[in-house]
Amino acid sequence: MEEHPRKHILAYTSLGHFVNDGNNFFLPVIAAILTAQRGYSAIEIVATFSVFYASVSLMSPYVGRLADVTGKPEMLLSVGSVIMGLGLVGFYFVLAGLGGTAGFALTLVSAFLMGFGGAFYHPLGATILQKNWGPDGLGMALGINGAMGSLGRAVYPLIYYFAALFLLSGSYLLAFAAISFASGLVILEAARYVRGRQAVRSPAAPKAAREALTRGIMLLTVLTLVRFLATQGIIAWLPTYMLISHSVPDASVLGLYVTLIYAGGIFGQPFFGYLTRTMDSRWLFGGSTGATMLVVLAYLLVPGPFGLVALFLIGFFAFSAFPMLMILSKGYVDESSSSFANSLVFGLGSGAGNTLGPLIVGLFAAGGYGYLDLGFYGMIVVGIASAASMALLPPAGRGAKAPLFH
Repeated sequence: MEEHPRKHILAYTSLGHFVNDGNNFFLPVIAAILTAQRGYSAIEIVATFSVFYASVSLMSPYVGRLADVTGKPEMLLSVGSVIMGLGLVGFYFVLAGLGGTAGFALTLVSAFLMGFGGAFYHPLGATILQKNWGPDGLGMALGINGAMGSLGRAVYPLIYYFAALFLLSGSYLLAFAAISFASGLVILEAARYVRGRQAVRSPAAPKAAREALTRGIMLLTVLTLVRFLATQGIIAWLPTYMLISHSVPDASVLGLYVTLIYAGGIFGQPFFGYLTRTMDSRWLFGGSTGATMLVVLAYLLVPGPFGLVALFLIGFFAFSAFPMLMILSKGYVDESSSSFANSLVFGLGSGAGNTLGPLIVGLFAAGGYGYLDLGFYGMIVVGIASAASMALLPPAGRGAKAPLFH
């Protein structure tokens, strides 16, 4: 393939990653506003979070399978961005004053749309890159693409801060919805442009969904779940821990500390993506998990200025998973089932881990926030066990691609 179209592919998939991960910033913020301004109960907020996370995890395999069957992951990628925008529009009407049963129903619908739209990016973006890059360049392409997602997580809070200053209450959500709609259109048009410059090739005939349920994919999905359970269980509660442990001098600067964590991923993803050219992604994935846990342990035990460095390193290692996971996924399944396989790993695996981790650590916090560190120590043990369990993953090859079910 020509180099020029490949740059376009990396550009539009990176735009999708930036907007997708940036939009994920909003749900906790919207939940806080609904509690403070609309009087939502804890049960209503838990229901909202549950709908969001469940739709991300459960709809991802459907999206992946649809992409494999239609052979049009690029078009579906743009659809996902539009659906997330519709979710933001729905939340705008709730914040603008829609109350009662109708308001809560729209809240749940909007949470579902945000989660459903978010289920599109990771399996489909990875598939597009996997199909257009060879083994030498795929890791770096995935790393650059992943860095744009980390950049979205880091930059969206800053954009939101200024948008909230200058726009009427809630209307900033319409501005971000417009960004989602625009990005969907850009992705669609860029994909059409690229297809016009590529040699026409027939898409691989999709196989039965069970063909993606290989030994490698199933093990990778479980290990991904455990890694994200440990890392997200810690990261989700770190801001609270920073405040109650007095490591942050003032709540007004908490956002800067959180941004420092997300900034680590901007550098970590290209770094680990580059390393996949010469190193086995199984050991890189396990090593980055173990390194995350060791840095968290150091953060808990070593007070002082080291804390700022530790926060950056936590993000550097914890948010590096995307390129390594997608390199591994590619080696465990045939191209005709790649989107479905990716959705199992990054949808069910990371999605379930992201949901369960904070809940488990939250059980420790139920006895008082002073017990958060015990929850962190528990997650550190789980994370190190996950890193060691990478030895169970088979090397890429025919045996790893053998379906478990026939």
